[in-house]
Amino acid sequence: MKSRCTWAASASLLPLCLMFGGCSSGGFDDSKVRYMLESVQLPMDGEQVMISDAQVQCGVQSDLWDLTQLGPNRAIGKLTRAATDLHFGDDVVIGEQGMHQPYVQIRGTFQLHVLDVGSIRDEGEKFKLADVKVGVDIPHPCFRDSFPQLMAIRRGRFTQDALPTFRFRLDDNWSFDRVQH
Repeated sequence: MKSRCTWAASASLLPLCLMFGGCSSGGFDDSKVRYMLESVQLPMDGEQVMISDAQVQCGVQSDLWDLTQLGPNRAIGKLTRAATDLHFGDDVVIGEQGMHQPYVQIRGTFQLHVLDVGSIRDEGEKFKLADVKVGVDIPHPCFRDSFPQLMAIRRGRFTQDALPTFRFRLDDNWSFDRVQH
């Protein structure tokens, strides 16, 4: 009789347990992704970030880059020393076909800010993939009001139409592994 009572109590608590995450598969959810991406600075090497037209103009006024027109709707922002000191890695590109916003490469260690978590999925037993919209903290007044957003790579090319994918690894605990390309 006692084992039936234990089973009944366990069965009635199962939905609550699942709802509050105590019985979830490894406790890996949006809040875990947010914590792992925001709690430490993470290395970014050759990643691209989208910036706004206002940020491009602020960068010109702040001597972060010098704009060179390449046509009616195309330009390149040549980086200055001040921009490379902020860990920008290559010129600002404006008006490239297939890109909705200007973008620039970053190289260094950055604080990320999770703006939205898309899908989370398994990749084998020890890895999880999460599609996450993230902003990159660039310590300059031009980027204080909105963070440049990390771009995704799909089919070997950077794109502004998808969320970047982050890979997490399970050793003793879950940890950030890399940006998935």
